Amino acid sequence: MQIYETGDVFASGHGHVMRGHISSLLDQDVDITFRTQQGGWNKHGEIVGDRPFVDSRFKNKLLTTDRLNEAYLIDDVSELQDRSDDLTSFLGTNQTCRPHDCLIREFTDKEDIWHTVGGMEFATMAPSRDPDIATVIETDYNLDRVPDQWIRWAKDVDEVWVPNQWVYDSFKAAGYTDNVHIIPYGVDFSYKPTAYDCTSCRGKHTGQHRDSDCLNDDTFTFFSVMRWYHIKGVDVLLEAFLREFSGDEDVRLFLKTTSNNNFQMGNIGQQVNQFAKEIGITNPPEIGIKTEMMGEQQLMDLFGLADAFAFPSRAECVGIAWVQAMHAGTPVVTNNWSAMEEYISDDEAILIDDGDVKHPEPRVNWVPIKTGEWYPDEANWFEPDIGAVQAALRQAYEMDSSEADAMTTRAREMVHETFDWEKHIDTRVNRFEELTE
Repeated sequence: MQIYETGDVFASGHGHVMRGHISSLLDQDVDITFRTQQGGWNKHGEIVGDRPFVDSRFKNKLLTTDRLNEAYLIDDVSELQDRSDDLTSFLGTNQTCRPHDCLIREFTDKEDIWHTVGGMEFATMAPSRDPDIATVIETDYNLDRVPDQWIRWAKDVDEVWVPNQWVYDSFKAAGYTDNVHIIPYGVDFSYKPTAYDCTSCRGKHTGQHRDSDCLNDDTFTFFSVMRWYHIKGVDVLLEAFLREFSGDEDVRLFLKTTSNNNFQMGNIGQQVNQFAKEIGITNPPEIGIKTEMMGEQQLMDLFGLADAFAFPSRAECVGIAWVQAMHAGTPVVTNNWSAMEEYISDDEAILIDDGDVKHPEPRVNWVPIKTGEWYPDEANWFEPDIGAVQAALRQAYEMDSSEADAMTTRAREMVHETFDWEKHIDTRVNRFEELTE
């Protein structure tokens, strides 16, 4: 079976899924072509461009198994000028992609399967008119109803794969499930927390509000990883933390964030300071914010270093960050809605139940929100009650170690059972084979 894969491998949710899918697929008896962005790897596996590759283990697996396409490698950074980074307007096929844009290229003729991970708009680039190629788009959606445009795009491919019942039901709410299938994905559990090397940090972890040298101390640390826009609840988390804790308490919030798509974050430190003043906070607790790209191991070390992981996202298709936190053995605080409600019980996390299911709308003007067709009029998210979020954060802060250990043990067992790539790759390959019959 010959499979053409195309998609992101960098620091995004889709990139995480695609890396895990490809890595697991390498252990199967299939031939692969994989078109993705240019990583700037030379023939020694070193990065010579300015884009760091976040997953060293995935890269090393490609290098050590001789599956890496040599034409993809470069000798000098100047060669990057002729390499494509565009995955939004051209996904290609095995016949149309340029060989040096393919991370893996194990066959040269027509593919049996065309598969991508990404937004539903990618369906417009599938080779749907070729009856010899089965086309599959793997996608997800956070709110409780997909846009109407997604239904039109879904009809352009043979199958739409979604990770769980939540996303399947969001298609169902729009009146369409004809070719939608629940095909779960896994999460990479090969990374485990290690002793964090504070000397590798650029400057200090924190310092937006307090001159703190390092997270590796006795201060209780809430950690969060989320994109800087409204649906992730970054504004909710900041407000709840600022209102619940004061600078007199030995506690901090450390937020790893990035911009989302074309949204610009501006000076986050100034925005947070101004927000604290607007809500009347005169003695704020410590807040640290990091926006630089981090590798998977560095990120996992921070998950393990934290005392609790706070994630009051308004809606999630899955939410890989909370899965990673549970894998790291860190207590999780999150909303009991969307995919989290499907996966997590109150034995495995501190769940926030109080709030309103409502149409998306901005709460603060310094955090971007998607508009237009991405948030159809009929779609909803969960607006958690700020007081309930405060109470959940306080519960995590005051939870004794034995209770926390019991909770994290149950949570780790759950995510390892639910998100095991070895289990899910067989389902995927079997489905690919059925599509070729």
